[in-house]
Amino acid sequence: MLMSDKAASVDEIAVGWVSYANFYPVASLLAPELTSSLELTSGFGAIKSSDNARYRWMEGTPSIINRHLEQHQFHVALTSSVHLVNSPAFTHFAPVGICARGPVGSVYLEVDPPNPQLVEYISEVNECLRRGWDSYLHNNSWCQWKAQSRLPPRPPSLLPLLDLGVESQCSATLALILYELWFGEDHPQKHSLTQRRLRSHAEARSSSPLTLRLHLGDAALQRRKTHRMMTLDLAQMWWQITGLPFVFATWVQGSKRCSDVPPAALKRLRSIIMHTTQRAHEKLHQNPRSFFSSNRIPLHFDLAALSKEEMIYYWQHCLHYHIDHESSSGLHAFLRLAREVLGSA
Repeated sequence: MLMSDKAASVDEIAVGWVSYANFYPVASLLAPELTSSLELTSGFGAIKSSDNARYRWMEGTPSIINRHLEQHQFHVALTSSVHLVNSPAFTHFAPVGICARGPVGSVYLEVDPPNPQLVEYISEVNECLRRGWDSYLHNNSWCQWKAQSRLPPRPPSLLPLLDLGVESQCSATLALILYELWFGEDHPQKHSLTQRRLRSHAEARSSSPLTLRLHLGDAALQRRKTHRMMTLDLAQMWWQITGLPFVFATWVQGSKRCSDVPPAALKRLRSIIMHTTQRAHEKLHQNPRSFFSSNRIPLHFDLAALSKEEMIYYWQHCLHYHIDHESSSGLHAFLRLAREVLGSA
């Protein structure tokens, strides 16, 4: 059940988060804190807290959560970190989220058909960009960074189409940034290359001999296990270039919607989120199998091809939830590139 169009009262805080498996360890503990019913997998539950604030929650795909946040139907949501580009419309609410330090496994570009020459070229570009990363942090221009990195010449045949879905603005934005860094000119017109190369799914499949196709979320985990393919893990590509973690999602508050909410109520919610995230972290490392004992199944938790051991490995080694100093640096670098490379400011 989606949120009603009717505005919630100021003592009722609407909360949303993504329903993918990457957030399940936290969501499975957070939902009981905010609702008296564990049977809901989509929709809202509500209880009175000690400060008389009423919390309503909903979970869904990133695109659904993003849309509701943009329509001011949430006060606070775990959503694509790219929303912070539009600050002050949205501001950071809590230093926790969904982060990856190196390969994440669930967000990648499929190279279709497989092309080792393309992957080798991208690896060389990443190495050059990494050597110039520190200079970029001290310069105002990403074009200067690329020019000073002395990128290898690109063979004319290695200019693939970029095939993006609509599930996550953050992953799509990261893919676009990487694509511009790999294949853009030294001083391109903003958006020009992206607009020329970006196509719909159907057109990309039918018109290009070489395509980079974005996969993400639970379906990406499942596909990686059941299909033989060549992939470029986006978090790994980011790590190779910057040496920093990537923050896919974080807790964001809508400035307009939260303007009339008592500060004590928001402080209470922030405390719940932080405490629950810490509990999930501890549980993942002390008794991770206990996450499979719940009957509450996330909306898109369809991972029949993966064993429990593989899911535990994914949670423990591919993800982390606290946005520490290093992750915060990665987040700020991503937001800066989103503004500069894609002209999102």
